[in-house]
Amino acid sequence: MIPSLNFFIRSLPPLALFLLFTISLAAAPGRPCGGLGGTIRLQDVVIPQRGGGTLNAKVFAPDPALQTTRCPAISILPGGGADISSVEWAAARLAAAGYVVVITKPQSGGSLEDYNTAAISGIDFLVSSSNPYLIDTDTNAIGAAGWSLGARVLTRTQEQDTRISAIVEWDNLATSETGDIGSPQCTN
Repeated sequence: MIPSLNFFIRSLPPLALFLLFTISLAAAPGRPCGGLGGTIRLQDVVIPQRGGGTLNAKVFAPDPALQTTRCPAISILPGGGADISSVEWAAARLAAAGYVVVITKPQSGGSLEDYNTAAISGIDFLVSSSNPYLIDTDTNAIGAAGWSLGARVLTRTQEQDTRISAIVEWDNLATSETGDIGSPQCTN
């Protein structure tokens, strides 16, 4: 990705990811798969981990009454050491906007390899018959999103998994009252 574009994407507020995914994954007018709103469906699942073992995950899907076609799929990763609940807000909003979303919790909270495996395992699940919303999922329109460590790994994940059409990496890049030592741009 072009460095200035990568910085721009990382600087977007989290809600801007909806627009970015819509632009990146939309294959035709009317995409994603339905109107905004309605009730969402969600289910806790245990998914196979690539290489063996299992991972805890949660899958979200839009209101079937509003669907007009199959919905793009998104694999989301939480931040380092964070739980699935830390990014449920994004998954719920994406599902309400017409996406089938899986949040996968990596085995280890600090391992880039585990995060990479979790993202790919989430996509494997979304395109498998184990996905309870497979009939509603467009397995040819796949994106990934992540927060913090979950974001850092996605460029590598997209390079390894050619099924991914778009990624959104987001984090808190704002300056806080006491400064954010994680941001080289911070001047307090």
